[in-house]
Amino acid sequence: MGAAAVFYMSFSEFDRGIPSTRLQKQKLESAAIQRRNDMFARWRESQRILDILRSIKPSQDDLTPENIAHWYGSIENFDWLGSPAVESPSLWFNIRFPVEAERYGNAFLEEKTEFGQCRPLFCNVDLMGAILGGEQSLGHQVVYCPDEGVFYYKDPVLDAFAPTTAAKIQLLASNYMVKCAESFGNKVTILPLLDNFRRVDVLKGIINKAKVILQAENSFFSGPQGMTRCIDGHRITPTTEPAHQQFVKRVMERLPGARITTSEAHARYVAYCNREHLPTMAPAV
Repeated sequence: MGAAAVFYMSFSEFDRGIPSTRLQKQKLESAAIQRRNDMFARWRESQRILDILRSIKPSQDDLTPENIAHWYGSIENFDWLGSPAVESPSLWFNIRFPVEAERYGNAFLEEKTEFGQCRPLFCNVDLMGAILGGEQSLGHQVVYCPDEGVFYYKDPVLDAFAPTTAAKIQLLASNYMVKCAESFGNKVTILPLLDNFRRVDVLKGIINKAKVILQAENSFFSGPQGMTRCIDGHRITPTTEPAHQQFVKRVMERLPGARITTSEAHARYVAYCNREHLPTMAPAV
């Protein structure tokens, strides 16, 4: 038998003669409203970010209350402050990505201007690459598969990992800079966030770091503990035979005197994968 919940009354509440049962009901209702508000605030921010990575937005039929409640139940114990009100861009990223900041350091090297403003000088591309792995408090996760040369993100609507492009990941990095800049008034010099750190060469450097930091192990999508993928609406379970093995078994045939070049074989392999909605391995360089 579980322990009974402890309920506290303030002296003023006791002095006003409010029945404890009524007061307890009011506080439970208030807590439920706060939980609901937190759930939908996180969901809106989660979907805003995922829509940057998606090629096709999910239909409204997939966005059921049960779907959202299941997603929220897995993340509600992680603190989430949304866009935190802080004094510097580094703190903005540190609060949203505490684990990554602890591992890779502050987001920026900053200085105080003669007018007392905080100005970011240099961007920590290691941290920026790491944060593209997703916010734990939103249930996000992004991985990179070097064999395929593809990024995958976890989509709670699909309950699976879906592929996205490096260009979309780069756009997400750029968007984080914009959202950070929007959080400050005149206490921060935001021009570097909107210009310097969103240059193509800087963003490409961040993506190259992300490919290393977010690299998935070979077993990530295979075996008993593997994750499910959803490609072009087709689900690929961890037990699905790898595409290159399927291709060899179902398409290739050994014939006396027959020859095929590596480039021809790879072209047919890619065509097979596209037809069967399977991920392709990148050609060896």
